[in-house]
Amino acid sequence: MQLWADEIVVESSVDASANTRTGPRLELHASTITFRPGADIITQEGDLVLDGVVALDEGAATLFSTGLGAGGSVHLGTLTGQRSDLTIQTGSGDILLDGTIDNLGSLTLNSSGITRLSGAIGSSAPIASLTTDAGGLTDLRGGHIHASTVELADTVVLTTDVTINATTVTFGGTVDADAAANDRTLTVNATGMTTFAGAVGNNQQLLSLTTDAPGETDLNGSPINATTVDFADAVVLTADVTINATTVTFGNTVDADAAANDRTLTVNATGMTTFADAVGNNQRLLSLTTDAAGTTDLNASLIQAATVSFADAVILTTDVTINATTVTFGNTVDADAAANDRTLTVNATGMTTFAGAVGNNQRLLSLTT
Repeated sequence: MQLWADEIVVESSVDASANTRTGPRLELHASTITFRPGADIITQEGDLVLDGVVALDEGAATLFSTGLGAGGSVHLGTLTGQRSDLTIQTGSGDILLDGTIDNLGSLTLNSSGITRLSGAIGSSAPIASLTTDAGGLTDLRGGHIHASTVELADTVVLTTDVTINATTVTFGGTVDADAAANDRTLTVNATGMTTFAGAVGNNQQLLSLTTDAPGETDLNGSPINATTVDFADAVVLTADVTINATTVTFGNTVDADAAANDRTLTVNATGMTTFADAVGNNQRLLSLTTDAAGTTDLNASLIQAATVSFADAVILTTDVTINATTVTFGNTVDADAAANDRTLTVNATGMTTFAGAVGNNQRLLSLTT
């Protein structure tokens, strides 16, 4: 069924599932399509097209459903509300949101197909929450998401550079760029917890992955592949993590999650790897490893892990103490500048190995084992 008008107001629920004349497909075309509180739309296995600005009145939550199994698709343009909640469920059908989304309460998108978000979300007026379920794939095309809570439980593909501003952000599946020619940037600004539960850039690496200084990042996915990786907030490892990049920066502390789960952190970077704060101070790591390429900048005063192995050149930009069982410096070790001759103290119950020159380019103030 198709309906065309200048403006359309949906006062109560519409169920097109049993429409034997035109089928369950429903199309509404108008400059503005307004939904009163609780005015749900059901089109069992039929597509739903809302062509116009979709406005949700304040009040009861609204449901757009095209099925739980073999559902139809939902295709919307601009979506706005008065802090109203909206759930869209399509079964295996796609959810295609082509316009901006502003001033909603919770927006819940459940689809085992493709969920495509083409416009900015919360750019003019933030929404309370954005949630997708575990099935299917979410295609982020809008560039900007601003919500209190963002939880993307399915696979995420970036088809543009994306910035997320929120309190908490959770990626429950993998995160990838769309194509090698279009390596994308992902910036997460969250004052609370940012969680990566799956691999990042494993299928197609990102150009950059960045978090801001407030909050905490939980790394529960591996590997992380990006040209530039920059975690400005505290990092907690809830899995063994490998990072492959050109430059990697930990701007805050790095810790394992629990004593029974001491984690491994492996950084393979062809450029600079920077540790700007303590590693393993709150909960030590099982191992901290860097590869032979590049340089590691130790600006962290304390490193605690059972095994510490720096295969690349090490520069001390602060006084450093390492507490471990075994410690290996596979390349050179130097202070950063003559005015800042640094101290290096290694407390190891097993073997401490220096495989390259120490202080040859810039001498240390002291070296102690």
